[in-house]
Amino acid sequence: MRHARIVNNTVVDFFDVPNGFSIEDCFHPDLINHFYPCNGDVEHGWLHDPTTGNFTKPVVVANTESNTVTSNTAAANT
Repeated sequence: MRHARIVNNTVVDFFDVPNGFSIEDCFHPDLINHFYPCNGDVEHGWLHDPTTGNFTKPVVVANTESNTVTSNTAAANT
């Protein structure tokens, strides 16, 4: 079974548990809490909701001239 390693609610890595083993057989108990079962659709950078166990693709906000100017203006005024 495929497991995603989660850091700050974000998928950072994957591990496929070998047949005949469990995730507990493969990692130290301190690391087990960082791995969650997932399907093959989940990709690096996806978000994990720890309360529901669901994975979602992150929403990417396109960089536009208006938010770039605002960002640069704000930085210049600090």
